[in-house]
Amino acid sequence: MSTQHSISVTEAQSIILDVPKTPLRDLIPIHEARNRILGQEMAALLSLPPTDKSLLDGYALNLGEPPYKSRYRVVTESSAGHPTNRAFEVGECARISTGAVLPDSAQAVIAQEKVHRVQDCIEIEQEFANQLQPGQFILKAGSDIVTNESLAIEPGHRLGPGEIALLAACGHTQVPVFRKPTVAILSTGDELAPIGSELGPGQIFSTNGLMLAGQILDAGAEVLSCVDIGDNEQDLENALSAACEADIILTSGGISVGDHDKVFPTLVRLGFDCKFRQVRLRPGKPTTFGNLGETLVFALPGNPASSYVACELFVRPLIQKLLGRNKSAWFRPQRQVKLSSNIRADQQRSHFLRAIVSNQSAQPLAHQLSGALTSLAGHNALIGIPPNADIMAGDLVWALMLVDHL
Repeated sequence: MSTQHSISVTEAQSIILDVPKTPLRDLIPIHEARNRILGQEMAALLSLPPTDKSLLDGYALNLGEPPYKSRYRVVTESSAGHPTNRAFEVGECARISTGAVLPDSAQAVIAQEKVHRVQDCIEIEQEFANQLQPGQFILKAGSDIVTNESLAIEPGHRLGPGEIALLAACGHTQVPVFRKPTVAILSTGDELAPIGSELGPGQIFSTNGLMLAGQILDAGAEVLSCVDIGDNEQDLENALSAACEADIILTSGGISVGDHDKVFPTLVRLGFDCKFRQVRLRPGKPTTFGNLGETLVFALPGNPASSYVACELFVRPLIQKLLGRNKSAWFRPQRQVKLSSNIRADQQRSHFLRAIVSNQSAQPLAHQLSGALTSLAGHNALIGIPPNADIMAGDLVWALMLVDHL
């Protein structure tokens, strides 16, 4: 492919997500599994519940044959965590609490409100005695799930508290999950100074690495390293070589075609296999993608909004794929909303505006320049405006939802 040929956002996403990378699995303790992605189908090692249980506080009855008795002698008790092993005869019963194991001799449970206790006996009004049925108020063993039955959690599903509780209750202490991809971040440029340091002439604080690291962590990946590199080609080459231990490299800055843009020629010297060099995207046109051996490389523009939008549109979906997530979860959810103001479209590029979506309305932020950090604060959506498609206030547009609420 010509390194000067620009492609659409959709074409770029397709190229990235067609990369033949297979997610890898880890086996981790269940208490570490929250928000991880399930790596394989799971089956119950235990039935739920494992035994018949009482659904309420009352008495477990040995009914015998109908017509059923209205008076039962209390001979034992079964409470939660303290089952009874005592067998009892027809006409006898056990005091039982909610969730307690049903004694083997019992066929039904009656609520304590329906009986009258007289010393070691209970008396049931004849009306309620006539309504007694085997199995009433009993939660049967295996009624939720039985041993070896497949759990209703598909591989690729993010594990929340409920899924973890189900796995643990079914006997699992370890969970196969997809491994988090690792990312190395390189911010480039002689003008970059460490955050909190004293700025020299022409210097700015290096914030892109901090921003990208936050996006990577939010996407579910692991940040392996985050370093600043000047415009010295040998230093850049050394840093890129070292970063190849990660699954993904992100560079920020130095990817345009100016005299001091050293990233692309350095990548080429290292054997970079370039998949695309430019995207018809505003902001983020110079975004470049390819690989150094097994490591995937995104070379992002240095302007903060450009790096931010390109990371959201291209890096995040790839991370979701490498996490083993289902294809339907690779991209952020979209919502159709009404634009609150007129937008003049770019003639050649898709323009992704940072916006505030509230209810069914979208208000683009006032500042949209690629170098404006104010365009990255206080928004919850990206609004994609197609090339050469001016949008008027009140028109419907699609919002890529980053968070539900601000």
